[in-house]
Amino acid sequence: MNRFVSVLALSGVVVLAGCVAPPPKPNDPYYAPVLPRTPLPAAANNGS
Repeated sequence: MNRFVSVLALSGVVVLAGCVAPPPKPNDPYYAPVLPRTPLPAAANNGS
């Protein structure tokens, strides 16, 4: 039983290792950092 659990755990790790994203290649625009869009500052509402 202990061997079965060990084999099951190792096979699970091997299966899940295929789901990891490949490392990004240099100069790949898909992995370029994207800055979050910030809203423009609202007009000052000071009554004038």
